[in-house]
Amino acid sequence: MEPIRKLNFDEFKHDKLEQGYEVIIERRWEPNVVNDFHQHDFTADVLVVDGDFWLTAEGDTKHFEPGDTFYVPVGLEHKEKYGPNGCVCWVARL
Repeated sequence: MEPIRKLNFDEFKHDKLEQGYEVIIERRWEPNVVNDFHQHDFTADVLVVDGDFWLTAEGDTKHFEPGDTFYVPVGLEHKEKYGPNGCVCWVARL
């Protein structure tokens, strides 16, 4: 069996730029922060790198941990909550 390759930020950025994303950033949040309902003027493709992330949208809450990915389309009304150890995510924006 082939070992799983650990992705670094430069590789993530390179891959997302090749996929057509325009802005690739690392976001860090302090522990237990809650960003109440809001929306963005961009689409976000997110990889959780460290900590916990809860996303609430359309009446449903999902919990994401390191290695999980999720997609937030432009204009989606959503709420974000970060875990007791904060959260680090890599985000590709379109």
